[in-house]
Amino acid sequence: MSTRSMIGKINPDNSVTTIYCHWDGYPENQLSILIPCYSNEEKLNELMSLGSISYLEDNPIPPEGVTHTFHDPHQKTVVAYHRDRGDKWEECEPDNYTSLDEMFGDKGNWNIAYYYIFNGDEWHLYDGEGTEYRYSQDDNGDWRYSIKEE
Repeated sequence: MSTRSMIGKINPDNSVTTIYCHWDGYPENQLSILIPCYSNEEKLNELMSLGSISYLEDNPIPPEGVTHTFHDPHQKTVVAYHRDRGDKWEECEPDNYTSLDEMFGDKGNWNIAYYYIFNGDEWHLYDGEGTEYRYSQDDNGDWRYSIKEE
């Protein structure tokens, strides 16, 4: 069974843009990739431009000249539904919301377990109901997270 997540960013006008990620959306996986690999706008924008993805990896774009498909992916490269499987863009394009509240209110048929939202400086972790969590990594590299107190 998949752990579904949304990956997104807060735009300058405080609107939110997100993409769907089907597999491995649990914090230990996603934070280990998002923080070191997608904490800058340029690379995050490359990721977001793919639309919905099957799973997250370190690189949004495969190396030049390397074969990368949905059924034969290049190691450490994101697998995207439109680019790599040929799904219609209209079914994969990023979602835009006027606010975080609107985003959390859009339950649709996604059954999202976690949201990862970049605010331009850092990643924020929320559960599927919109509760924010603080997170840290211990000396062993294990992720710890708990409800963020106001």
